[in-house]
Amino acid sequence: SLVNLSALQNFIASKHDFQAANLSVQDARDLVVLTVGNAYLMVIADAARIQAVQAQVDTSKVSLDQAVANHQAGVAPLLDELRARVDYQTQEQSLIAANNAWAKDKIALARAIGLPLEQEFSLSDSEPYARLDHLNADQAVQQALANRADLKAMEQQVAAAKRARSAATDERLPTVSFSG
Repeated sequence: SLVNLSALQNFIASKHDFQAANLSVQDARDLVVLTVGNAYLMVIADAARIQAVQAQVDTSKVSLDQAVANHQAGVAPLLDELRARVDYQTQEQSLIAANNAWAKDKIALARAIGLPLEQEFSLSDSEPYARLDHLNADQAVQQALANRADLKAMEQQVAAAKRARSAATDERLPTVSFSG
């Protein structure tokens, strides 16, 4: 065939479909990176939470020791000692819950990166706190629109659909062919 507009439109549509598939693969890789990064940051946050709760446990232990000493000296009623003991036990329960959350999130991280669940590992780096003062919302939205592979893949799929529609309408047109 010398001129076959339908075949040409189908060829261009398949090129757009191929580009959309490549962009979908890139989007899947970005999603994996996002999932692993989120799991990593959750483990870091849990470790920081454990440190904070441990400091509260230590503080309530000191308060309990003071309340016990004051009660034994006869300067404070038993009720103050009981309150301090309840506060200390509450903080200990919070510490247990924080440790359990850390262990669960560590297992989730191991699953996300493909480690065997029984393998022990520790995080080598913790992300330091950094303020996001220089963040401009309009620039962030424009950057996201320009760099998101899923949006680009959808644009390519729309372009492929338009070309496929054109190919379907071009099937009514005559083709020019040469044999010889």
